[in-house]
Amino acid sequence: MRCSSTQRQLSAALDDAGDLTGAARRHVASCARCRAFADASTRVRSVLRHEVEPILVAARAPSTATDPTPIRARRRSGRTMVTGLAVAALVAAVVGIAVSRDDDTTDIATTPVEFPVLGDGQGALLVWTSNGLPAGLAESAALLAEVERVTEVRGDHVRFEVAEGWVDLDALAVDPITYAPFVPLRDRDLVATLEPDEVLLSATSARLRNAGVGDVLRIDGRSLTVVGVVDDRHVGAAELVVTFDALPSVETPRYLLVIHRGERDAVEDAIRLEVAADRGVRFRGAGEARILRHGDAVLPQSWVKRDFGEFVTPNASATPQPDAQFVASNITTFELEPLGTLTCHRALEAPLRRAIARLNDSARATLAGSSPSCYLPASSGRGLGLARSTWGISLTLSGALDKSGGGADPTIVDAFAAEGFAWGGDWLDPEPNHFEYVGR
Repeated sequence: MRCSSTQRQLSAALDDAGDLTGAARRHVASCARCRAFADASTRVRSVLRHEVEPILVAARAPSTATDPTPIRARRRSGRTMVTGLAVAALVAAVVGIAVSRDDDTTDIATTPVEFPVLGDGQGALLVWTSNGLPAGLAESAALLAEVERVTEVRGDHVRFEVAEGWVDLDALAVDPITYAPFVPLRDRDLVATLEPDEVLLSATSARLRNAGVGDVLRIDGRSLTVVGVVDDRHVGAAELVVTFDALPSVETPRYLLVIHRGERDAVEDAIRLEVAADRGVRFRGAGEARILRHGDAVLPQSWVKRDFGEFVTPNASATPQPDAQFVASNITTFELEPLGTLTCHRALEAPLRRAIARLNDSARATLAGSSPSCYLPASSGRGLGLARSTWGISLTLSGALDKSGGGADPTIVDAFAAEGFAWGGDWLDPEPNHFEYVGR
């Protein structure tokens, strides 16, 4: 069946003037172009949600020979997610999304995402400071002559409740009216009409838990209905996006998106004057970061889960602690001279060995006796949720890169960077003894 015929039927269905034939349904299931056509159409939203959306959800669902029920559960009456899960099914799903490869083979599949051009074809400027924005920065920035449009994005981490514990999710909160102009037209209405009892998922988050439109997630004691799945690039790769008043726990202002007038230097200077002189502020424009969000130098948590696996923390644990199945499947101990014994995510062994192989004798001597740590479950405390050491994908080298105040050995930094590790010395709050895997 041709795309043109299918799209005419989709248009009729969306106008409540017809239905899809079996052939058209099969064509939608196999044709990305027609799925995009249907997704973009918002002329009759109620019809889209109640009649056409179930077809699209089924078409987008990944094909698998195993039970796809991970952290989400089966639908109830086509709309409601049951929150009680069998831990065996959950663990099976977690293992299914973990990296699976021999220890000494290929690179980790961390895929860069292009920096988006948002709004009406104009690139947005990201503004963020560590540990949250200064109070009132959005309001003062909006009054600047150099600023045409601004929106504030809040972010914190929430608990997704499941039968045997909880899953840490990276959540962002937005003002739908001011945020909507920063997303492409196809999703603008979806964002602008977001309600306090609704939630948007990024595409990566939806795939991780096999969730879709109509599902209900139990988050921090509240039930939120999924009303859309959007491109990672347009929601900072967050695992879920809500309105400001949806979840009281998502309250910390993290970053601004700004559309400015004139030269970028002028707007940066004007915004810096609104921030205390002793406080670092970072600006990112088109092509300067993988994703438009705070903490842009490292992978957002949804991408960490995509590449290294997702886990459940048992109910009894207040601190994030990966479940036993995740640890057994992903965490390994190996010898790596001159660092000695390391316990890390098993996918990290190969790039670590390659990084060490790049070093000369002097650099190896610098690393010797550095008491390295790699796998250490903990919270980051910087608005980035779980420390990446919880997955075993960061490396702390106690004192190894501090040359008596003389800075890091560039040979070591360059060797690790060549194998996909970001150096903490370049961060807004520098951690010169820290490396974190972000992919190449």
